Amino acid sequence: MKRAYGGPPSRKKQQSPPPQPPPNDETNGDEPPQDEQEEVTS
Repeated sequence: MKRAYGGPPSRKKQQSPPPQPPPNDETNGDEPPQDEQEEVTS
């Protein structure tokens, strides 16, 4: 599998991680507010 990719795997792997971190941060920020509201309602 690694041989089939050759060198492109390195660049593809680097581009994949960057895009994932940003979305995770946004989800974490949106999640806290929802959790707090649920706790207050309970």
